[in-house]
Amino acid sequence: TVAVASVHEEAPQSDSRVWWTAPPSQVRLGSRSRLLPGDAAWFDGDRPLDELCRVVCRANFLPRKELFEALEVGTRIHERFSKGSEHVPYPYLLDCCAGHGLLAWVLLLLSYPHPEVKTKAFRAVYIIDRHKPQSAFVLEKAMLMRWSHLASRVRFIESDLQEIRPNHDSLLVSVHACGKLSDVVIRMSTDNSTGLALMPCCHETRIYAKEIPLVSCGQQESKLKDISSQGQYTGTGKWREGWSLAAHRSWEIASIIDAERAETLRNRGYKVDVLAIPEEITPKNRLLVGEPTNNSQLATGENREYSTPHGSLLRSTNLPASPWAYLKQYPEFSHA
Repeated sequence: TVAVASVHEEAPQSDSRVWWTAPPSQVRLGSRSRLLPGDAAWFDGDRPLDELCRVVCRANFLPRKELFEALEVGTRIHERFSKGSEHVPYPYLLDCCAGHGLLAWVLLLLSYPHPEVKTKAFRAVYIIDRHKPQSAFVLEKAMLMRWSHLASRVRFIESDLQEIRPNHDSLLVSVHACGKLSDVVIRMSTDNSTGLALMPCCHETRIYAKEIPLVSCGQQESKLKDISSQGQYTGTGKWREGWSLAAHRSWEIASIIDAERAETLRNRGYKVDVLAIPEEITPKNRLLVGEPTNNSQLATGENREYSTPHGSLLRSTNLPASPWAYLKQYPEFSHA
């Protein structure tokens, strides 16, 4: 059995606010209210992600909660995989179940803040979802009007995850991959020995739908059925003031499933860290971060090899040409 306490305990918090200016204390970070152009004044500093925050606010489309989720998750991923250097040593980044893809843009901008920066990190960034939402078009336009040098590195791929085969030198990331989609992302990573950073959500849907999970819950499965069907709370985690019994039950279900997910990764030879972002942004704040330890091809820095062609990313589809290639004809987009 897996020790559920290992994911119940609060993970050490990194000081991610060094990357952007903290908004006023009265601002509710977990609000679903839309960010407005006037909110750009909250980020009046010159820290690395302040300008991104201002650009997103002026685009006038994004719920506040989703900005802070992307910031907190993105900076933790960057810190975890860069290991003290300036860049994440992966040539390919796949943002799975991405929606608008803000997480991918945060990670890309952390490695390429200026056109002059030369690095082997993230030669190509793939934002993947079944359909490209309107919010993704809005965000692309806003980001590339400000950072045109990123245009050649980003592709949005409309595809089911089952059609994606990542290269071994890819980093898979996902925020709130719903229900069993989190398990699909884990399977994609372990089958191809990629890096992984995953914030799961909607754990209950995997049980209520009576589906066989892609990542087994092993000896904990009967306990999950008791919790979900009989409304039991076993008291595995600490009691949280202000939470209902249903909220505690949901938290315990999530903790058991995520503990098994972490154990599955370890059994596949991954080094796994369980991180967390502030609970005030989202109660589903657990971030599973893993990297293969038995893959001899996972070199870092200048010794890393970048031999895998982009075309092998998809099983049956060629990569689309950059939708922003036409910008090269305009002087203001000379870096595109």
